Amino acid sequence: MLSTASIFGISAGSLFGGDYVQSLGPKKTLIVFNVLGFIGSIMSLQLSFKLMCLGRFFFGLTSGVLLCATSRILEDTIPVRLLDKGFGTSTNILM
Repeated sequence: MLSTASIFGISAGSLFGGDYVQSLGPKKTLIVFNVLGFIGSIMSLQLSFKLMCLGRFFFGLTSGVLLCATSRILEDTIPVRLLDKGFGTSTNILM
């Protein structure tokens, strides 16, 4: 059940991540969802099973949205001449 909660969160975040990036902008999306991921991590440390599941869902949601936002930030940050050499892809995987 705990693993499934985070997988549902990643799925939902990946589905709606592009909308968040488009409406908030990539920088603000990173800040908002990093805070949400921190809150989800703190909730996962509680001894209540429901709070643990909810925290894992929030952390998964954050991970899914950040998958979409990271590639956008890298496109804006890394020069085009370096993106062609694979720096954008490998940096995205490392993040």
